Amino acid sequence: MLSLNSPIKTPYHNLPVVWKLAILSITTIIVYQLENHLILTALFLVLFLLKLIPGVDFFKLVIRNLTPIIPFMVIILLWHIFTGAIVQGMVLLVKFMIVICLANLVTMTSQLDDMIVLIEKLVKPLRKIGLDLSFLGLTFGLVIRSVPNLLEITRRLNFSWRSRSLKRPTWRLVFPLICFALDDADHVAEAIKARRSINS
Repeated sequence: MLSLNSPIKTPYHNLPVVWKLAILSITTIIVYQLENHLILTALFLVLFLLKLIPGVDFFKLVIRNLTPIIPFMVIILLWHIFTGAIVQGMVLLVKFMIVICLANLVTMTSQLDDMIVLIEKLVKPLRKIGLDLSFLGLTFGLVIRSVPNLLEITRRLNFSWRSRSLKRPTWRLVFPLICFALDDADHVAEAIKARRSINS
């Protein structure tokens, strides 16, 4: 899962954000074109080693941040088993893990402000043709910032469920989580409107 900057400093923190986002974009395009199991597995192992280089503590933090995506992976795998496309499902999962893990590594080792500034610079030339996409930087920042909050809400909902029932919560937490997410989105929208009205 995407997360905020890691408190554990790594060699990747010193790399320019533009390089890391470029690598992420190119890798994503290449990975989804590949179908060779061996190449995909090799890429996943390389990414696994890259996460181990900064140390065990950093690796544990990465694994903890990626834990919330496990239910989605299980759902994808079960669907492909049900449809009789197990091999295709496994290939899709490996691709999914490579992209998500790399995105997680980029966001953990990059300052959010640097990424927002970069995105705003990239879309600035589009103003010449009448497209004002300056809001994309703010949108990206809001998405990244909301991830830890949603993870904390999920943890609290899970704890609340387990304190009242011996059964696993599974899908039953989806609806309240969506309600919390929509409520947060509403508050953010109101804050943005208020800011625009003040600036104008």
